[in-house]
Amino acid sequence: LEGYQMYAVDNWVLDRQQVPILVVHTGDAAHKITVSALSPPSQTDWDTVLAWLRRHANAKPKETPYGSLLVTSLAQFRSDFTIVQIPDGNLESAKPQLFTNINLLRMGCSGRSGLTLEEPSDTTKDRFISTYFLPDNHLTGAEKASSLFNDTVLELVKLVQVSLHIFGYYKPSSFDGLLCDFTVEALRLWVNEIGEQLVEGLDSMERTADPSTVASLLSLVLAVRNRL
Repeated sequence: LEGYQMYAVDNWVLDRQQVPILVVHTGDAAHKITVSALSPPSQTDWDTVLAWLRRHANAKPKETPYGSLLVTSLAQFRSDFTIVQIPDGNLESAKPQLFTNINLLRMGCSGRSGLTLEEPSDTTKDRFISTYFLPDNHLTGAEKASSLFNDTVLELVKLVQVSLHIFGYYKPSSFDGLLCDFTVEALRLWVNEIGEQLVEGLDSMERTADPSTVASLLSLVLAVRNRL
């Protein structure tokens, strides 16, 4: 669609809302977005989605050649939520970088910088590598390229999600590597109900995805597997 811009809302992404974006009409043909056409199973479902977007984003239907598009105004959107513009208007292609940057912020590797879709700085990358004790020769030099680094960050969180799922604490529809609110809560419950009892010296997480917690979780999964 031409004449629109798309913004991801970090709170909605972390809460895994079905529609985690805002769409803004600009009228500029250079602004393009890629969207999915949804056909709700019933009018009730459609009304529910409309009501939610009206209440939380002050969104209003705008007709397009492909159906109704829910459009909002940034001036009327709540200021306590962080929004990030999707440069090419394609959320799927932006997800790896978006999820990586969200994870780095929640892991305390990005300092106090705000959420963006820019490639993490070398300082942030080095902090992540040292925080999780990755080998010194891993992700250095040319291998610190954006795509490989993003894959490493997301893969670590995927391992955490799968491990939590094995223990019965994480039950979403996918293991996508996003350190969402459900993953964080599952990790907290695992520490309180299992980790503290089985891993000596493990206390409640000092921060999200604390390295000692992640190491204990992955180690316990491997230990149980080897015993079996």
